[in-house]
Amino acid sequence: MKKLVLLFLIILSGELFSQSWELLYKEDILQYDYKNESYGHLNILDLTIKGDSTIYIRFQSDTLLMIYNQITKEWHHTLKKDFWKCLKNDSLYNIYKESVIENLFYDSKGNMWFQVPRQFQKVTDAFKVTKDSAFIFNKIFVKEYNDYSYIYPVANHPTIYTIKEDKNGDIWMFLHTRIKIKDSVYIKEHQILSKYVNDRFESVFISTNKYTFTSKCNFDFDNLNRVWVVNGDTCYIVKDGKVEKKFSTWDAEGGYGYFSEFAIDSKNNFYATNNSLILFKYDGEELTTDQYVFDIERYTSKGAELYLYWLRRDSSDNIWLTGYLSNYLYKLDSNRVWTKYDVPMFATAQDEWCYKVLLEIQKDGKLWSAGYNGAGYSYGFYIFDPDGSTGLKEQINSNTQGMPDIHILNIYPNPADQQTTLDLFVNYDIVNQMQVCIYDILGTKIKDVECKIDYDSRNMRAKLSFAVGELPKGTYVVTVKAGKSFDHKLLMVGF
Repeated sequence: MKKLVLLFLIILSGELFSQSWELLYKEDILQYDYKNESYGHLNILDLTIKGDSTIYIRFQSDTLLMIYNQITKEWHHTLKKDFWKCLKNDSLYNIYKESVIENLFYDSKGNMWFQVPRQFQKVTDAFKVTKDSAFIFNKIFVKEYNDYSYIYPVANHPTIYTIKEDKNGDIWMFLHTRIKIKDSVYIKEHQILSKYVNDRFESVFISTNKYTFTSKCNFDFDNLNRVWVVNGDTCYIVKDGKVEKKFSTWDAEGGYGYFSEFAIDSKNNFYATNNSLILFKYDGEELTTDQYVFDIERYTSKGAELYLYWLRRDSSDNIWLTGYLSNYLYKLDSNRVWTKYDVPMFATAQDEWCYKVLLEIQKDGKLWSAGYNGAGYSYGFYIFDPDGSTGLKEQINSNTQGMPDIHILNIYPNPADQQTTLDLFVNYDIVNQMQVCIYDILGTKIKDVECKIDYDSRNMRAKLSFAVGELPKGTYVVTVKAGKSFDHKLLMVGF
């Protein structure tokens, strides 16, 4: 019995009493001194981490930046008008003082780089701001034409996807734009990887892939300082201005769709997700797929396209993925073992789930994200400390496709008064072995659940409803076991 109690305390430490998750509620953060703050939304546009500061960019708000000091745990707000004073130019200040910024990036010299989409105008401005002055770039030098072209926005696409610095300290920019040389009326869409050289951005690699989709991370650098460019369903490896290698989602067994988020580890392995949350790995020779997260999320999301999620790599080469409609966070470690973490809900949440918006990792390994629902209602910020967490490890080789033999998709209603329903994924080979039990938080078994199982063998979905009205008010653990597979969920009764 002592071992059983210990088991449940470990489980509950990750779900109920965990100190690994810190929730920063927006009500404790927002200030309402200006006209656009009264809506009460975080209006999150972008996230970056610089040193010990976490910086959120906002839109539709007088407060342009919200900066959190990770040491003092204090917030600092920067108003638009104060931010744009950095231009040190009255005429430019009058033009841009109400503008939002995108893709904020700090280089190793302390300079700021960002994009400003100018409303009602047909060009996009990129900025470099130093301690003494500001530089504006609305043109790019296109080597293929040996001439300059304005950076023209393309409908339904971000113009500048991202700005990054390579191992040599050079600044790169990837953009989706139309090219127009001199007075030519012929304008064609291009995706251009460019490098900051001779005080200008020069094209290095140009693609006209028609299957281009919005993605936050469009290029990155490996340890050989090669540039990996993801564009639609294809990844290009660029070295010295030439494509050294390329591969597509369709090259992998079971692969399809377009690449979305991606990261490169310290061994130059490439990890990327597609629009269905299938994880791809390219080791320089072979492209393989892993459907662990996909198989869980596709049932949780009830057929929705899995596109709103984030992928990042930490300093230990762990790959982190946020779920889509589920309250899960996933980690694939360097030994290719998955760990699944339950994400807590904000007490102010209006739904049983919320999106995880953006994902970045501090230098000490803590993860930052934000939560909101599909209607744009913001709840606040998540801070997750992996070192203090308890997760459910799935000892699954990532080359093996398919989800666990049994998995609880949902339990509803929760809290419950009289009756609740379990919605599960169960492999048809073990559905007849399924055992459902209820324990209290001390690990004492309260009851074995016996009821009829409604099983859909085609989709391997099981539903079973059972009474809880006789249980005293409190928190319980519902466990499901079949064969060698096990899963659990917290259930609150009488609240």
